[in-house]
Amino acid sequence: MGDPVKVNLHSRRILGPTNKGAVVDADGDTRYDVPRDADVRPALLNARCDMKLIRAAQIVLVMLCVFLTAPLTRNQEFSRRDGNWWRGINRVDKAYYLAGFIDGLELGNRWSLVEIAKNDKANKEDSQRVTPAFSSQRNKYLANVTHIQLSDGLDAFYGDATNRTILLHDAVWLVLNQIAGTPEAEMQALIESFRKSAATE
Repeated sequence: MGDPVKVNLHSRRILGPTNKGAVVDADGDTRYDVPRDADVRPALLNARCDMKLIRAAQIVLVMLCVFLTAPLTRNQEFSRRDGNWWRGINRVDKAYYLAGFIDGLELGNRWSLVEIAKNDKANKEDSQRVTPAFSSQRNKYLANVTHIQLSDGLDAFYGDATNRTILLHDAVWLVLNQIAGTPEAEMQALIESFRKSAATE
């Protein structure tokens, strides 16, 4: 092995022989003793490449952690359809949701009649009570209400942060009551009862 030489890490120039360890010159450059016959430049290039690879691997690892946990966090946050969920969707999605919600009411009414549609006297009496009751409620609360009107009502209702834990189907009922002209004192009592119920769910 030949005499050791100095290497400038910034310029990669061989500065001359020395038997000393790492030193700092007047320019502030650090030099290290290496064998004269060592392949200095490839070693330095390989070291820099290794550092870039390590940094790239760290970035990829961070991105994987973010993308893998984001769906879980999002599902946990939006699995409960309440005011926070409602405020997080756009106006088109709100319209689609409400259209499905109203259609679902009709389906619910039909399901409620399945068991009482049989031909015995008791079931016929139940049917005579249930069907008019649903029709009466629908005419009172939905007959003249548009999806846009209901959507705007929900936006206003959930504009109050204290209402945002109330589930959406309960909020629809409350907003329909407001639109139908339920007295303010009665509305406040209803809303407060649903707030307390939402806090325990």
